[in-house]
Amino acid sequence: MTVRRDPSGGDRLTVALQGIDGLVGKTGYFETSKYPDGTSVAYVATIHEFGYPAGGIPARPTMRPTADQQRQGWAEIMRQGAKAALNGQMTGRDALERLTLKAAGDVSASIAALTTPALSPRTIARKGFSKPLVDTGLMLRSVTGVVEPKGAQ
Repeated sequence: MTVRRDPSGGDRLTVALQGIDGLVGKTGYFETSKYPDGTSVAYVATIHEFGYPAGGIPARPTMRPTADQQRQGWAEIMRQGAKAALNGQMTGRDALERLTLKAAGDVSASIAALTTPALSPRTIARKGFSKPLVDTGLMLRSVTGVVEPKGAQ
């Protein structure tokens, strides 16, 4: 039996890690998403995520429960992406982008599926329907994933 050492594995690891060094993946609502009146979608989403009792708005979280529910699946996506990067099938950046976009889709699905707490009769009358977190659809469409340099705003 002969044992050979393949030095290319370490080289592939170095290249794969360089592909994500200094990058961070983010999923959520970003500064460019605004309602027609200029209100930030991120601001409105935060109010709904945590609630605003003084304004009569109950918490309707989607980001945190989605992260809790999908954490293992997202880790598996990153594991597969890292393996593909090591094998030269994709870059580390591509793997990170795949993860952020999957997370954005999962959050959007959570928004679409959310039905409680119910809207107030006044809000239903104004909107004409009873689906929480969907009025114009902008919040649902604005969830996205990005990969950018660490420290970028």
